[in-house]
Amino acid sequence: MLGIRGERNVGKLTLFRLRLAHTQVVGEACEATRRLRDDTPDFTDESPRTVRMLHAQIIRSLEQQPLTRRMPELNPALAPFEDLTFLE
Repeated sequence: MLGIRGERNVGKLTLFRLRLAHTQVVGEACEATRRLRDDTPDFTDESPRTVRMLHAQIIRSLEQQPLTRRMPELNPALAPFEDLTFLE
């Protein structure tokens, strides 16, 4: 959903939540992937939740539905908090 630099005009809270989800998914894939002797990820590891399987799923999803730049749907319950001023 973020696209490449596609996060303009997205509320700060929504952007944070999208980036957090992205970081969690990539981190989980990295943790689930076996390591080679030099401690680099073994991209041939096709076990569930690995980087290889995440890549395969992303490719399948993009083949079925190519990316379009669009704003994520806003959650009306979170709208008052989008600017993160409540943290100040």
